[in-house]
Formats: sequence, C-alpha cells, structure tokens
Amino acid sequence: MKYFLTPVLLLTELLKFLNFQLNLKRRPLVSQILKVGQHGIVVGSPHISGAGRTQFCYHLLKASNNLDQVLVLSYDVHRDLAKPSDDALFLMELGVKVVITSNRSLSIRENPEYKYYLFDGGWEDPALDDSIHIGLFRSHYQANWRNLWPLGDLRSLPKNHKTRKNNQIDLHWSKNINWSEDTPVNNQAKKWDFQASSSLLLSGGDQEGLKYCLEQRGFIFDEVFSLRDHSRQLESKLLFLLDTKPYAQILITNKERVKCTKMTLESSRIFILDDQILGFNFQDFWKDLL
Repeated sequence: MKYFLTPVLLLTELLKFLNFQLNLKRRPLVSQILKVGQHGIVVGSPHISGAGRTQFCYHLLKASNNLDQVLVLSYDVHRDLAKPSDDALFLMELGVKVVITSNRSLSIRENPEYKYYLFDGGWEDPALDDSIHIGLFRSHYQANWRNLWPLGDLRSLPKNHKTRKNNQIDLHWSKNINWSEDTPVNNQAKKWDFQASSSLLLSGGDQEGLKYCLEQRGFIFDEVFSLRDHSRQLESKLLFLLDTKPYAQILITNKERVKCTKMTLESSRIFILDDQILGFNFQDFWKDLL
C-alpha cells in the first residue's frame, strides 16, 4: 500500500511547491506597497538554515533607537501561525513587534504605519527585490551554486542577485563577521572552564560551522550534539545530557535559550553563548537610512 501512496504523496508535494512559486511571482513588489520614507530590509541567505539570520536581526534591532518604528516579519509557512517559532520569540524579547506571516506583502498592507520593515529571511522572494538586502554566508561556505532549493542545502541563486536595484551587502562569516575575541559565555553561577575534562556543544542549524568558529576562539568540545533547526526537543535533550553526562559543561546559543524553561537554564553546567558580532557597524546602517 505504501508503495502505491508514495508517488501520490510526491506529486502532492510537487503541486504545493509549484503553487507556492506561482504565488510568489504574483505578489507585487514591496516597493509598490511602501510609501516614501518607508524601507524594506531583508536579512537573507542562500542556506536553508544555520547562516545566523535571526542572530544578525537581533543585533541589528538592538542597535536601533526607534524600535517602535520597526516591524519584523518572520516568515513561517510550515507551522501553526498562532504558535511563534524560536526565531520570533527571540526577537520579541527586545520589545519589537513581530508578525508571523506566510504572505509578506499582505502583512505590510495590514500594518502600514511602520517606517522600517525587517524581513527575517526572504532571499528567494521576488516580491522583496527592491528592498535592501543583507546576504549572510556560512563560515565554511565555498561558492558552488546549485539549484537544489528546497530539496538541498542551498536555495537557488536569484536571477537578480548582484543587480538588485537597492543595496545588497554580502557578508561572509569567516571574513566580514566574527564573534568578539573574548567570546563571552554567560552563566551567573560559574565561568566556562577551558580546561574542563568534558565540554559539550548543543545546537541547531549549522553545528559544524559554529564549532569551527568557536574552536578558533580556543574552545574544545568532546562531543557536538545536533538538533534540527527550530526543534522543540532542546530542553528534553539538555535534561538528558545533564543526567547522563554528570561532569560535562554544556554550551548552547543565545537563540536556543528561548526554548528552555528558567529552571533548566539555572543549572550551573549550562552556558549560553553571547554572540557579539564584529565587522559590521549596525549603528551606521540605521544612520544611512535616515
């Protein structure tokens, strides 16, 4: 029976994908919706996950003196829109309004009073072609464009890449952006022990890229535990590691933190990476838009 259903399911998924692409092309350019003095800002990436888009948005928002004039649009077509993802929850902590949407153009029309519209993702959306684009590339990424989206690691290269009407800033994590040299790690109970007998890294997204960046800062990990990006199983995995690895210190990212309860994070063996970004002047970016 399953052999009969498999082609049907594949055809159904293909039709969904084609319909999604058709709807993208039908949507008007955001520049046709925005008024004079309003700006669309896209933080995107050719990578499906793990490029640090949300973390970059977080620092960009922290540098803004006018958060009440910024609307963040977090794209979510797969999950229940009534249940914010970890990306949205992470950005909401700053006090900014976040709209979880499957139709960016419609959401702008429904919220016309903002001056800045920040898109967490949107690399492949032609409706955002006239917006300001900040493209993020993984630390160990080599230029090898493949038209595999949405089945593989990379989205397809937009036809108008490098020729978009407004700014496009391409940032490579190993060249343009780096964590600060001391790489702060937050834990009120104790400091990270670089000489510890056992250190673990637990992360979603691009685990190998994150491990590489941290190793350049002197971190040594015995094991790296990976989770699917946006996985809701982080806390259960943390509790399991605390129980089965009684002497290990565990490092998680700041964004992963929002998936955990305060009680779990109070463990003296759990540390949160404070990913301060160097190499991009966030304050000047906002000034240039004025």
